[in-house]
Amino acid sequence: MKVFASPAQQAVLYLRLGLGWSVERTAEEIGASPEQVRLLQHRALQSLREQLPTAS
Repeated sequence: MKVFASPAQQAVLYLRLGLGWSVERTAEEIGASPEQVRLLQHRALQSLREQLPTAS
């Protein structure tokens, strides 16, 4: 099974979407800047979108 995102991207998705944390709180928790959190989230969601089947 192919992993759709890096461990950092998975952590960001869990914290942001699973727990509903803010960008700022997530950044503080993982030791990153808010901009890095936004980028990790964007890349993880993009990777996930690319792996989902398209509706026809």
